[in-house]
Amino acid sequence: MMQSLVWLTILWVALWGEPSPGNIAAGLAVAFLLEMAFPTGARTRHRIRPVAAASFGIYMLWGVVVSSMRVIVAVLRPTPERVSVTMVDVPLRSTSESVVSVTVNTISLTPGTLTIDHDNESNVITVHVLGVVDETQFRAQMLDHERRVASFLVPRRQTAEDGPR
Repeated sequence: MMQSLVWLTILWVALWGEPSPGNIAAGLAVAFLLEMAFPTGARTRHRIRPVAAASFGIYMLWGVVVSSMRVIVAVLRPTPERVSVTMVDVPLRSTSESVVSVTVNTISLTPGTLTIDHDNESNVITVHVLGVVDETQFRAQMLDHERRVASFLVPRRQTAEDGPR
């Protein structure tokens, strides 16, 4: 909590542009009120594996290019199969909030797909897909996508030196 109080106060003072005692006191007060109103609780820290992250970046770039081409074809040469929509429920394996968040957001970044919902209890996402798709194959692709995210975003183990988060 102390670290976030300091950073929020620094941000407040920087936004006001003058490090006066009044701005510092007001920044601390606002930071404290924000911390009380929106407690962060225990957070899981993650380690990013650079090679796996680079591999995921290349995978995403290729996915965006291929999906963009499919959307362009659907727009320029529409057929009922290309312009129909499908809603697919995909049960995710990961329980990490960060992995799920990156997964659903990168799915939505890909043209032709949009994550509509995530049910926290069942850990199932609903994805809106442009065109007719084989749902089993699409689920397998989304689970592979999630696996790739989980391969570069790995939860750290908390040690005694880390203290409470």
